[in-house]
Amino acid sequence: MGLKILFAMRDALPPFRVDVKILFGKYLFDKGISTHLVGRSKYQNLSPVVWNAGDVSVSATDGEGIIKTFYCMLLESWFLLLYGRTADIIQVRDRIRLLPAAWLSSFLWNKPFVYWVSFPIVEGYELSWQSLKGASKLKSFAFMLRYKLANWFFYKLLPKTADLIFVQSEAMKREMASRGFSIAKMHAVPMGVDLEMFSEPVAKPHLACDDDSFVLGYLGSISKARQSDFLLDVLLAASCKIQNIKLLIIGDGVTESDRVWLREEIGSKGLQGKVEISGWMPQLEGISLLASVDVGLSPIPRGKLFDVSSPTKAVEYLACGIPCVGNDIPDQQLVINQSAAGLCVPMTVESFVSAIEILYSDKNKLHVMSVNAKNYVRNNRNYNVISHSIFKCYQNLLSVCK
Repeated sequence: MGLKILFAMRDALPPFRVDVKILFGKYLFDKGISTHLVGRSKYQNLSPVVWNAGDVSVSATDGEGIIKTFYCMLLESWFLLLYGRTADIIQVRDRIRLLPAAWLSSFLWNKPFVYWVSFPIVEGYELSWQSLKGASKLKSFAFMLRYKLANWFFYKLLPKTADLIFVQSEAMKREMASRGFSIAKMHAVPMGVDLEMFSEPVAKPHLACDDDSFVLGYLGSISKARQSDFLLDVLLAASCKIQNIKLLIIGDGVTESDRVWLREEIGSKGLQGKVEISGWMPQLEGISLLASVDVGLSPIPRGKLFDVSSPTKAVEYLACGIPCVGNDIPDQQLVINQSAAGLCVPMTVESFVSAIEILYSDKNKLHVMSVNAKNYVRNNRNYNVISHSIFKCYQNLLSVCK
């Protein structure tokens, strides 16, 4: 099946998220699906965007500003109208502003229109507007207008124009169905991993916690907004009961202020020597470090933005054979319960510490969970498996729309 998808994206190009870079750039491409990407370049110069799974049309270098945003919207709309004729499917990911152009291109060229929802953008706009404090009336009006327009386009226009909608999780599917979207038009695509990345670990650098410590691991970004000091509170409480416990953070603060804040928090809580921060490193090195920890932690604040998400962290832990202690975000709870490879608890310090104690005291349980973890990811949450489901969706869509 030779198939070409015209694919407009919100994220800067080339893609870096695995559900585009790996799913479309590798597994779907191997099945004969090429993608013509449309969007901004992440480079601040004229360096070409390399995409081996198809073509690329760049509107501008990434950046902010009303003029640049409007220019990019117009040029990307033109790309959708121009290249829609030669595509088999027109697909937009998280670009609410491009809905009119995508629908028009679909109508003019008689091509199916697919929309991919990876994040609740409208709700994000709403929170941004509501969180403004001390802003000028003009800025407040601009944020309000952005939210109102996005809300109308997404909840009024999209259900009537899209032939297929990919969503991030079953929880997102249920939420959107409650807002008037057709269940039959939606297909959940949860986050997964590329198993090939986890099968050949590279030599890991030496860290201070390479001893007989019981090591908790956290993979990813640290920030105040993510309530990342929760990890330190858990470690502090757990260290009162488990003397040889340590925390390995594979990653660092999102910004310089977050990096400074993290180290200040470690010092103020007296956790020097119990926390190791790897800093940012190549992905394969990070995976190799991750494979050396005993238990992975995945606390994700509850709320309308994250409750419909599909956290990657828990799946990455399981792919390394690491039991996960995570909180009850619906998709994360589903993964932990179905895999029998971790403990799902409320996001409280007491609940996380109790779960950690259970795993620390039962090495046989840890071993069984480790085996379960790898088996679950191998059979469910990897992009080789996920790509088959997506491939069938495209096949069914084209057969229906003929």
